[in-house]
Amino acid sequence: MASSCVRLSVDGNWFPQQSRLGFGGLLRDSHGRWLAGYSGGRSNEDPCLAEILAVWRGLLVAWDMGFRVIVVRPTPWMLVSNSCADALAKMGACSNSDYEYWLNPPSPVLKWLLKDSTV
Repeated sequence: MASSCVRLSVDGNWFPQQSRLGFGGLLRDSHGRWLAGYSGGRSNEDPCLAEILAVWRGLLVAWDMGFRVIVVRPTPWMLVSNSCADALAKMGACSNSDYEYWLNPPSPVLKWLLKDSTV
């Protein structure tokens, strides 16, 4: 992946008991280093919207950061790196915020980033 490229890992979650969805994702550079992350949640929405919101928000973040070549990695690919996106999506579902932006990895994601760096 070229240095002007960014990798976007995304995930969405649905919690039927709460009628709440969560989405999240992270951007990594060509060396796999954290650039930014985001998470969010919504109530009483279509569960299919979770993955769509994860990709849409990630593309907006990458574009705002100046990236024009974006490689999107949805949930089924690279399970370890998407553990980070899964953790962000779960944070989003549990949050009262529709959207949060993370310049630094939040603590629930750190263990997955460390695990990913050893793969």
